Amino acid sequence: MGKLKHFEIIFHSENDVYYPGDVVRGKVQLELRNELKIRTVKVSMRGVARVHWTEAQNSTSNLAIYTEHINSELEYFFEKKTLFDSDSSACQSDVFGKGRHDFEFSFQLPTSGLTTSFEGKYGNVRYWVKAEIEKPWSFDYRTKKAFTLISPIDINRPEYLIPLEKSKEKTFCCLWCTPGHISVYAKTERTGYCPGESILINAEFENHTRRTVVPQATLHQTQLFLAAGGKVRSRSAKFTTVTGVAVQPHKTAIWDGQLLKIPPISPSILNCRLIRVEYTMRISLNIPPVGYKCFVDLPIIVGTVPFHRTSSSSLSSTSISSGGHSATSPLIASSTSTPLSLGAVSRTGQQRPYLSQQLRSLTTTAAVDGRSPTAAGDDRARSNATPPPTYAECINGSVDIDDEDEEIIGNTRFTPRYTYVNNRNFCPPPAYSEVDPYPESSRSNTQT
Repeated sequence: MGKLKHFEIIFHSENDVYYPGDVVRGKVQLELRNELKIRTVKVSMRGVARVHWTEAQNSTSNLAIYTEHINSELEYFFEKKTLFDSDSSACQSDVFGKGRHDFEFSFQLPTSGLTTSFEGKYGNVRYWVKAEIEKPWSFDYRTKKAFTLISPIDINRPEYLIPLEKSKEKTFCCLWCTPGHISVYAKTERTGYCPGESILINAEFENHTRRTVVPQATLHQTQLFLAAGGKVRSRSAKFTTVTGVAVQPHKTAIWDGQLLKIPPISPSILNCRLIRVEYTMRISLNIPPVGYKCFVDLPIIVGTVPFHRTSSSSLSSTSISSGGHSATSPLIASSTSTPLSLGAVSRTGQQRPYLSQQLRSLTTTAAVDGRSPTAAGDDRARSNATPPPTYAECINGSVDIDDEDEEIIGNTRFTPRYTYVNNRNFCPPPAYSEVDPYPESSRSNTQT
């Protein structure tokens, strides 16, 4: 790169994560080996949703097969600024000496109408800042850096606190086998969850066949890419899976509080006309090795504002029953265990969510859940003692944001970061025992 030693964009945000209405501040950093004459230094910020894939089509004229490119684009914003201009009256010199030079910039994000950053196989929602150094009579230098934008989904809203339940029954018959049926009933405590949280599952599995069946819960993601002309492409992925203890013939198994953890994944995307990301939790009974299964799908919302449990919330543990007798397993604990308060799972004392220092609309929050502004102020005081939300890189890994038509200097790899709940305060319930560790006799001796 000749005289150019280093050229990059540095954001002032610690995690490069922003929300609608935030100010994106940073600097363009330039380091030179020798003197360089510069005409302008420009910076731009852009947000775009794109979809692209190819389809094989038959030609109507000569029956040949050709490739059709399906493209659609939605621009959220595009703003440019000039950080240095040699033609400006304020410019004293257009020659920059050896060493480092910084150019500060700031952009205001729109307050609404934005979609959470997302990277998929057939499309993406991407936000970035690009810097360009224009030199007289020479090729320009360009660098680019993406950032994560999170469009808030507050899972504490009433519509996301509604429990979900569903049941299904199927008859199984294999040639000479006597017909029998298997059934699944499943229920979750609520509809909305955040990455890092665990879905609490209550389920009942009935096996009225002569085969052994295996209960299982899996988190499924469905990506929909929508283009002009009604073109649609979809992609599915599986994430966390929990497998229970096998259910013997003519027996019943119960999950009472089985947990399915959500990894660092994209939140649900429901507000974009080009890309949708939806999630379902599938609870199934599988009959190996034939692959026959009975399942129910419960649609869930993956949000960005963690759930804040009240002190009255409680978690029951898990049991499996077999012909009226209870047995424990590595995944399932005794149903007589002491209930565990879920207040310890999240940060104690928090009644309302926090997003970041940029999301502090407590008056609106108070109106949503019917509290007074005074109560919202109490939450503000409690949140001051609470650390800011944590973020984790998406489990899908990084992508290359390099432009195909322009040469970009520097690292162009980008991994979106999403809100992630670290349940470090979670403590398992004490082991249940029929034996009283403090019998009456020992208490009497102590009192004496």
